[in-house]
Amino acid sequence: MKTGRPSTIWDRLESHFQALSEKQDRPEMDLEALRKRLESRAKALRGAARTEAPARRIDALFFKIGSELYALRLRDIQAVHALTHFTPVPGVPPYLRGVAHLHGDFLSLLDIGLFLGMERKGLADLRRVVVIGGPPMRLAVLAGEVEDIFSVSEESVSSAPDQAGRPRGACVEGVIGGDRLLLSAGDILEQAGSG
Repeated sequence: MKTGRPSTIWDRLESHFQALSEKQDRPEMDLEALRKRLESRAKALRGAARTEAPARRIDALFFKIGSELYALRLRDIQAVHALTHFTPVPGVPPYLRGVAHLHGDFLSLLDIGLFLGMERKGLADLRRVVVIGGPPMRLAVLAGEVEDIFSVSEESVSSAPDQAGRPRGACVEGVIGGDRLLLSAGDILEQAGSG
């Protein structure tokens, strides 16, 4: 065999085949020992996978109305739109601010703050709507600023504050980060639809 760097394709092939034949001359590996080692590793990995359950996550849209912070689960949201105009409707509860025409549908506008029994002065800061629900019941929840979409662990959601003095406290699932109310779209739709 030549020493140094092979210069032609034939020299490189000869060098490659020489290296292969040297590998074949090594003593054979104990296949039974290899099989046992691999089975042991697989068993350990299966055990680790069973004990480490993946943390359950909540994907939520975070939004603000003034200084109040809210979140809705993404699975309950159909769309987010800019609110350009709406029509007030007389004779409805005060938390239903009117109707808006959004992409071919007329949707009731829900002021979530009033709905939950909080005080509201005006609508000037409510520039967005978050559409929740599906046929046959959909609502457009008024929002001031849509912040972002976040994924939080279920463990980070603390229990809902005592809402005994508020008319629709059941619509609050819990609190994220100590100051953001996680809302239940299903309960909102049910209670707003009844009344």
